[in-house]
Amino acid sequence: DTLVPISAPFNKVFDWTFGSISTEVSHFWLDNFCSEFERLLLSPGEVLFSQYEPARHAYAVDTGWISISRTDPNNNEMILANLSKGALFGELAIFDGENRDATATALMNTELIVIERSHMLNIIRQNPDKLDQLLGHFARRIRETDNLAMVLAFAPQTSRVEVALSRLWHSAIPDRKKPRIRIAKVGPEQLAKAAQVREAEVRRVLEMKKAKGCLNYGDNVVRFLRPPKTGDTIEILKDSPV
Repeated sequence: DTLVPISAPFNKVFDWTFGSISTEVSHFWLDNFCSEFERLLLSPGEVLFSQYEPARHAYAVDTGWISISRTDPNNNEMILANLSKGALFGELAIFDGENRDATATALMNTELIVIERSHMLNIIRQNPDKLDQLLGHFARRIRETDNLAMVLAFAPQTSRVEVALSRLWHSAIPDRKKPRIRIAKVGPEQLAKAAQVREAEVRRVLEMKKAKGCLNYGDNVVRFLRPPKTGDTIEILKDSPV
């Protein structure tokens, strides 16, 4: 075996290493954690971290799916998000020093890029000017959380399912043969937890959309044939200044 040195612009080397993830993840994170990274492989059902655990890393999804869930004092589980390629998660806890407020579980064979907490904190200490970018990222995350809370608190059940489907479509993976079709490895049961409604309501909405040619679905997958549309109620909630 022979090692052959090569020379190329860093962005091309990065794309060769990470693939298309570099176009899907915030440039702030790529610019700062690219000097130190690890890869982690998870099997279906494997828990990456649990609610209330200490936080030492943030993560980016390279391949596969991660489910983010939270359990209330009565042991009721709520799915907060299902994340696919390019999604960042776990970054809030590594900066505020608090324990995890949710559990992350692999839905299928998943490969993650691991961001070390100490490395990210050192970057911020050495480059205080990067705080503006960081605050912008956190502000967007907080607004997304506020919008979701408004929907879950005030929207009717059908609208909650619509919002859950819209969020799922944005994280779904384009089909390799037909890129216009997006595939999400999530079924009605998980959608019901995300929307905080009964599974029967989710299946009713899915059947309506299937009849209209919007999607197909099974117990563990949703195939979007075209982007979902949300109603006027959801648009009002999304535009809320809260």
